[in-house]
Amino acid sequence: MWYAGEVTTFVEKRRMHGLTGVKSKEVLIWVSLSEIVVSPSGTKIVFCSPAGLSRAFPVIASQLNPPPPAEKKEETAATANGSEESNR
Repeated sequence: MWYAGEVTTFVEKRRMHGLTGVKSKEVLIWVSLSEIVVSPSGTKIVFCSPAGLSRAFPVIASQLNPPPPAEKKEETAATANGSEESNR
């Protein structure tokens, strides 16, 4: 990502539009961004260019402190233990 000295946008719930001063590199080309939208489910974030190009990423990729992966392993282990007990 590249940010200009001044970045402007209009902010709404789950949406930033009229974005200026932000660019993203796609392959070898810098593309200006015009809009950033979070999906209604809150799992994806979509970056849009004025040309109509867009790219979606998981929201967790943009979080500063994502949940540790150990929590998922503990949940999986608990589920596996529960299914083993029901098989007995």
